[in-house]
Amino acid sequence: MQNQQIPQVLAQPFCAQGDKNTIPNAATGSNLASLQEGFPAITGLPISQGGIPPERQDFNGAMNLNSQFYFAFQNGWLPTFSQDVSDAIGGYPQGAVLWYQSSDGLQILQSAIPNNTNNFVTTPSVIGTSWTVVGATLAAIPNYFYTQIANCITQIPQNIQLELSDGTLTLKAGSKVYDGAGSEINIQSDISTTSSSNGQTLIFTDINGTILAPLISENCVSGTTDSLAGTSYHIWYDTTNKVVNYYSTGGTFAATRSLPIAIVTVSDGAIASVDKVFNGFGFIGSTRFILPGVELLCPNGRNADGSLNNSKIVNNALDVYNFSGSSFNYILKGNGRNNYSPYFVQNEQPSAKGIWYSPAENIMRISTDGTTWTQIVQTVVGTITTGAGGAVTEFSTRPTFRAVDYNDFTQLADNVYKRNTVYSSEGSN
Repeated sequence: MQNQQIPQVLAQPFCAQGDKNTIPNAATGSNLASLQEGFPAITGLPISQGGIPPERQDFNGAMNLNSQFYFAFQNGWLPTFSQDVSDAIGGYPQGAVLWYQSSDGLQILQSAIPNNTNNFVTTPSVIGTSWTVVGATLAAIPNYFYTQIANCITQIPQNIQLELSDGTLTLKAGSKVYDGAGSEINIQSDISTTSSSNGQTLIFTDINGTILAPLISENCVSGTTDSLAGTSYHIWYDTTNKVVNYYSTGGTFAATRSLPIAIVTVSDGAIASVDKVFNGFGFIGSTRFILPGVELLCPNGRNADGSLNNSKIVNNALDVYNFSGSSFNYILKGNGRNNYSPYFVQNEQPSAKGIWYSPAENIMRISTDGTTWTQIVQTVVGTITTGAGGAVTEFSTRPTFRAVDYNDFTQLADNVYKRNTVYSSEGSN
């Protein structure tokens, strides 16, 4: 094609004012068209053989339906989450891209799981888990652009690709998972599994990446000792030797597994939903882990010209941390790694102990007494809640931040301060 061909401008969809049939989804059992059948076979038979001609109103209806989408996109329509669409197709597919009007501009969100019914319009808290941010525009800062902004994750590898269909979960070829020591396990071909044990279930592969193995979450533990020793059908992540051990009947060692790759819900003897895909971050028992390839920016002061001085940190090795008690924790990653519980993170210096990000200085500080504040070159990457014995009950990571390649800006609008704020006592900003 020598030149881009611009379509004809539509003032309205085809047959907007004419008589037309509404094309139903299900077959009509007649000569009328449907989305399922199109024009039924009977409309293609000669009348002498019992054929019935298609109706003119069906042609008008079908062409009207198709032109509605061109007309909408021509006029600037940007699709966001639609409950009607989700209900009709059983949830958005993994990789689907939608727009979301957040408080500080439009965000581009991508579905991280298959059959995604989580409505980010009505429940924005799902952003960062089942929906991840892949792009954003900050409409409130027309005069200031940037190359880097502090306190953010810039890359979470999307190595795990899952597909759920009719209760069967498939890990797609080309996915990459890790063993307990952080070594790669490459998936050479699609592998699938089902499950009949109802409840939340962790998904593993074998050490060769040829078997997909589910196990109910309560039978998965971690730590320096096996708290389920002697119990049939359980997994222990030995954090001393960095090995994920699977035990079968009578607690007999049977095989070595990967780190978990996802958590799913099994209902009525079938896998009903994928709740979280462990791309970049995950947990098992009382252990949280950060996988290789996660990239982030840590605030580290300002340059002489006032521009942001940020340290880019790349997690090149498996990072694990074991919890021992019930608490709420902020997960920090950077030059060193810590878990803090439960401190406030604010724009202005807190009067009590906490983690404090100062936008004016572009510095992160921590205090255990509210008096002495020590700089740390780290960024909060998420939050985690643990129950009895340190078992992880809830794990949420921050969304990735995408920035266009412009000059750093030194003055920030209020809503951009909110982006620079890591977490407040009320949650993520």
